[in-house]
Amino acid sequence: MATEPPPSAAPSPAPSGPRPRRFRLARGLLIAAIAMAAAELLARLVTLWSFHAPLMRHPEIRSRFEATAAWAQPMDLSTVADEEAPEETPWVAFDRSVDPPRQVWKAVREATTSDFRSWPAEPAVPPGVVRVAFVGNSTTFEGYPEAAGRRFDEALGPGRVEVVNMSLNGGSAAGCLYLAGKFLPSIRPHIAVFYFGFNEIGGYEFARREDEMAAALAARTGGALPSLDATELCRLYPSRGFVHVVADALGLSGLPPPCRDRFRGRDEPPLTCEGSRVCEHWDAIRDLRGLVEQARGIGARPYLSTFAAGDYDRLPPDELDFFDTDIEYLWPPLGDTARYGRQLAELNRRIRALADETGTPLVDVAAGMKGGRDLFTDNCHRTRAGLELHGRIAADALLPAVRELLGRL
Repeated sequence: MATEPPPSAAPSPAPSGPRPRRFRLARGLLIAAIAMAAAELLARLVTLWSFHAPLMRHPEIRSRFEATAAWAQPMDLSTVADEEAPEETPWVAFDRSVDPPRQVWKAVREATTSDFRSWPAEPAVPPGVVRVAFVGNSTTFEGYPEAAGRRFDEALGPGRVEVVNMSLNGGSAAGCLYLAGKFLPSIRPHIAVFYFGFNEIGGYEFARREDEMAAALAARTGGALPSLDATELCRLYPSRGFVHVVADALGLSGLPPPCRDRFRGRDEPPLTCEGSRVCEHWDAIRDLRGLVEQARGIGARPYLSTFAAGDYDRLPPDELDFFDTDIEYLWPPLGDTARYGRQLAELNRRIRALADETGTPLVDVAAGMKGGRDLFTDNCHRTRAGLELHGRIAADALLPAVRELLGRL
């Protein structure tokens, strides 16, 4: 009987060639790239969430932060402070009475008396009246001189003291040194009170960070740079990355600027000047000394003021978080309330020393205003109660001199 031949053995598979290996390698690299991009995007989304979470806790800060982004413009931080300064140098003033704030840009040399909070109808002081000029920026513009006027009326009777609120939003001691020299002689106040601090520290810090970033960028490019403002530096250093392009494509607005960390204050520079461009424009004690000399030069009695802020060491956590968030999103070079508090304490120490050195009476507002959100709407501006308290502190410090002057009129 014939037997069937055994089935032939199946052919063995051909060995895999180089193409399948390259395919697997390419696929692995693609998967790794997708995973890395997804991880980076997830990290950025988490960053975006953490960036906006404090703003969600404090809607008033969020409103100001968004308004700032809407009206922010490039600004050279070298404020006009003398007759030789260039005409085009800008300064910023904004009206806090509207929401969002109305932004007005001017050169300091273009400011007129109509830009001040108040100005006398007539340059001559009325008979039997003591004229007191309060010189400052937004923390004066918002109304503590008017509160001082009400206190004068209570103590002396209506009409005995004329209050002049010679303040400009966004001003600095440097800019007001120029303006006081230009306008104060025309009204000859008996007393001039100077209240500055926050913009002096903030301006110093912004300009210092700007100098640091310009130097770093110059080192990268191998050459000196022209004067750049903060907005230009944020665009140039560092460049935008892949994840920002993806985020833009997905409509995820509001990522922190790439240069944000470069502007956040971390170290403790002294509030002194060593001849750098920063100190050329932001030496607060030099400018306050100049204001004192200007007042005396026209026969007025100058008063210096310390600068007030929240009592950070004694605030409950939720209030401290509010003030820290205000710095984080609107004044990042100040670092946080702890760092700003140390800077302000040093500036106030130097203001007190200047008062002693020059024999100038002091309105110690910092010592008299101890509180949190009951007195402050942010790290420098005040609530209505805060303005009333500041006004009473200032008026009570001035009353002995005012009574003496009234006795001579």
